[in-house]
Amino acid sequence: MIRSVLKKFLIITFMLICASFAGGKIEGYENYSALETFVEVYSEINISHLTDNYAIEYLNANLTFFPRKYDTQIFAKTKISAEPQAQTEERENSIFYYWGDAEKYSKLNYKVEGNVKTINSFVKIQQKIPFPLQYVPKEILSYTQPTKTVVINDAIKKQAAELAQGEDDMYEVTFKIADWVQKNVEYDLNTMTAKAVKDSVWVFENRQGVCDELTNLYLAMLRSLGIPARFVSGQVYSNVINGFGAHGWAEVFFPGYGWVPVDVTFGQFGWIDPSHITFQVSEDATTPAVDYQWKSRNIEVETGELEVEVSSIKSYGPEEKFIQLKVETLKGSVGFGSFIPLLVTLENPNKFYVPTSVFIVKAPGLLDKSNVKTALLKPLSKKTLFWVIKVPQNLNKELIYTAEIEATAIYGNKARTEIEYAEGFEVYTESWAQEIVDKLQEVSKKNLFSELKFDCSLAKEKYYKKEKANVDCTIKNVGNTNLDKINTCLELDCKEINLTIAEEKKFSWTMNLTNAKSQKLVATAEYQNKIASSYPTLYIVEIPKISVENFTPQSIEYDEDGNMEFTLKSSASAKEVVVNIEGLGAFKVDSLIGEHDFSVPFKAKNFYKQKVLMKLFFKDELGKEYEEENEFNIMVTNLPWYIKLLNWIDSLI
Repeated sequence: MIRSVLKKFLIITFMLICASFAGGKIEGYENYSALETFVEVYSEINISHLTDNYAIEYLNANLTFFPRKYDTQIFAKTKISAEPQAQTEERENSIFYYWGDAEKYSKLNYKVEGNVKTINSFVKIQQKIPFPLQYVPKEILSYTQPTKTVVINDAIKKQAAELAQGEDDMYEVTFKIADWVQKNVEYDLNTMTAKAVKDSVWVFENRQGVCDELTNLYLAMLRSLGIPARFVSGQVYSNVINGFGAHGWAEVFFPGYGWVPVDVTFGQFGWIDPSHITFQVSEDATTPAVDYQWKSRNIEVETGELEVEVSSIKSYGPEEKFIQLKVETLKGSVGFGSFIPLLVTLENPNKFYVPTSVFIVKAPGLLDKSNVKTALLKPLSKKTLFWVIKVPQNLNKELIYTAEIEATAIYGNKARTEIEYAEGFEVYTESWAQEIVDKLQEVSKKNLFSELKFDCSLAKEKYYKKEKANVDCTIKNVGNTNLDKINTCLELDCKEINLTIAEEKKFSWTMNLTNAKSQKLVATAEYQNKIASSYPTLYIVEIPKISVENFTPQSIEYDEDGNMEFTLKSSASAKEVVVNIEGLGAFKVDSLIGEHDFSVPFKAKNFYKQKVLMKLFFKDELGKEYEEENEFNIMVTNLPWYIKLLNWIDSLI
């Protein structure tokens, strides 16, 4: 039987098994300026002859998934090869392989290889792009439309609109949506068990997916707002897999600037590190990596997986530091089990937008689920991010612990601070810390009042609770308009200030410290939804109260030598503590916070008729002196006969 000649058309899509991202910091080449790699893309075709009467008129492969010249990428020293030899043709977006004599062989191989140089992709956008967009060029209108996997339904539209509501800055909108997708969709490789990429509706409803699926949802949300966005696929390095892996990310069109990269999975919103190697740009994740065509008789063709291998050659860097970083806690000394607000302030001194991620890399513990937060800094702006530090419990009560807190930022330097914690320091609750953070976050959401210089400080570094504190403030109008009714507040105590152009005023608040705690105070100056803020530190000196606990022995025999053992416990930091035991001498401790154990040798015969008189001398943090006195009884037993006789004689006198 002679089979009819068939023309077969087969499309193979290169499934993106993304470089893993499971939260936390993906470390790689984010702080490098450029990277050189060697890339190989290859596959094979197996041919089976079903009968002796077979024929192949032609067989070809059109490869579209490989590195190519791009805005921030050079594909050099390219070598195109096939085994057995094939006719090849480099087209605009593909490499075409043609075997005219394929029927002679049972296996065909093809490969493209070469060096790739990628540059850290940072587009310096200096001007605000108004949102919503009023005009989209015709040639990119397709990137605003839904596709097979970039599906736009009412729920996706509603979520995107809620995030964009009130925003007139396109960069802010694209950044907020990327941040929302990363925080609300769990990266989950289990979705790769499906035969096809999940569409954006499935990802939105199930809140899980891999890199291409997260990107599909991001594209759908942007396109629902009329923002052009496209899908990019290729390779990327991740320390999670310790190498390069297939990956997908997005590019967003900014009028006047072109296409700006956004990698939702890696948290790189407005830039990508140079390990991102672009292979393909398309409307969504379903564009085929290679398609095969052949015309044959009595032939079975089986195509292999498309393989990609990437190895690093040379890195360039580090990348320029665009932002300045500062880390501070609202408390410096706290008790075990405390919760402390942490402030990380970012400053952008440049005349262009800087997107970044901030990582808390050292801390005793965090209440927050993630150590990573993202921020978009507008030109010449500041922004503060907040965490809550959790201090351990059940530590050694005799020690004062010092912990380093360190933050790093993409395009920023490292910043560090320290806190100390011990048994006797004040304990701050989770509810208190969260209340403070909520208050500070509310202040930080408002626009920075750059036309106003506002600074507040306390008259003294440290106070007692019985005192009153003066918070002295200076406010100056550095803009070009008069400012009437500036609402200035210290916590909930507010007053109005008027300023003419270039005018400076000084004013104060007086605080009763009876119920106050050591803390960062929040002072604000607000005018027409713009705000300037200052955070003076109030430090309350706690008056130490030292108690003597666990005194032993309760009894001892007359002829024994023993040890008086006791514990000093202080409610606050005490300095130059002296324990004077009458008849035994003085013992000194330079600093006492929490508990300290003592063991003092003594002879029982010296205390058989008298109490143990213990005097404590100590100072607080400001050097004020205190004195306390304690008495203890020790029962001395088994007195010898002559001591009993002397006691009897004494009783007769």
